[in-house]
Amino acid sequence: MAYQASHFPSLELLICRCLFHLPIALLLKLRGDPLLGPPDVRGRACLHALLNVLSIGCAYSAVQVVPAGNAATVRKGSSTVCSALLALCLESQRLSGYDWCGLLGSTLGLIIIVGPGLGTLQEGTTGLYTALGYVLAFLGGLALSLGLLVYRSLDFPSCLPTVAFLFGLVGLVALCQASLCCRPRAAQGSSELELCGGSGDPCPGLLCVCELCGH
Repeated sequence: MAYQASHFPSLELLICRCLFHLPIALLLKLRGDPLLGPPDVRGRACLHALLNVLSIGCAYSAVQVVPAGNAATVRKGSSTVCSALLALCLESQRLSGYDWCGLLGSTLGLIIIVGPGLGTLQEGTTGLYTALGYVLAFLGGLALSLGLLVYRSLDFPSCLPTVAFLFGLVGLVALCQASLCCRPRAAQGSSELELCGGSGDPCPGLLCVCELCGH
């Protein structure tokens, strides 16, 4: 919705979202808690923040080349499926009947949403961008499920505000680096930028689609 209303590139949208999380540092300081969390769980907390940044970044990039509703459904559905599979494989948890119903419903939803779209892909650049958009939405769901798995392993006071602040901090650092890396490429000439979906506009995707295509 933010992209459709503003048409800002996903990189700038995600940077703005990260900035909103930084004032949480004041709350942590007032409570006397370490900004990065206790030393023994600091690495996992930063990993959780990085996975969330990747998840939301993939989602923001996906909605620029596929319908927002389809991208959101694929991300949520793939997150449910991946969470169930991770619980079975890594945590050796047994799924209840309710869990199996949710898993089946999410799988059917993914098939209904993605199946017709993939079956009618156009040849050329437009079809490639559509397929890549669905792949990004799926990767966003996978990163979200991994982030939830890491979050469940965190157990310390002020866990929620700490991971929220780390999301903003880690995301801002990573995205500023990505912005510095992508801008020199764009400055070399507009002929090196792949047009996004035939719209005539340079692709503003977070993951630099022109780089993935070899341009």
